[in-house]
Amino acid sequence: MKVLRTNIESKVEQFKAVKNAHTVKDLPDGFELTQNFINYIDEKQDGKEVEILTVQGSDEEYYGTNSSTFIHDYLEIIDMFADCEEDFTIVKDSNVSKAGRQFVYARLA
Repeated sequence: MKVLRTNIESKVEQFKAVKNAHTVKDLPDGFELTQNFINYIDEKQDGKEVEILTVQGSDEEYYGTNSSTFIHDYLEIIDMFADCEEDFTIVKDSNVSKAGRQFVYARLA
């Protein structure tokens, strides 16, 4: 595992985020997410690398995904508000693509 970005300082919490995460896609739409995250590269059993983002939910559990859409949206929000003092809330949402496949994404509440 190679950490790309994180704001979780505790190694114990990083380990929990990586090893004990539930899946983002199973969350109900509108579920609130915190700004605590770890973005990392993991190696699958076949040797291929996959980028994963794990975020902490408002319930203090961790939720992970390899969805490039969700990863891009969540990190874009984090970056955009990095030096902003406004309060903001990030939520998980989902939709169906034109091809009929469901996908997850992050958005402001």
